[in-house]
Amino acid sequence: MKLSAPKFITWLLGTFLGVLGLLIYFGVVSISVMTFSPFWLVVAGFGILAAAPLFSGL
Repeated sequence: MKLSAPKFITWLLGTFLGVLGLLIYFGVVSISVMTFSPFWLVVAGFGILAAAPLFSGL
């Protein structure tokens, strides 16, 4: 299996979701319309960053 580096926009999205989840968790940022745990933002960001090398063009 040949792995490839994620595109910049994919890396940016995964990092943004992870950092946003951490900021919400620690109370730096508050989003009142968010009805789910900030943990899932971090999981989604990590999932994007982990899956990106497996698929070409992502």
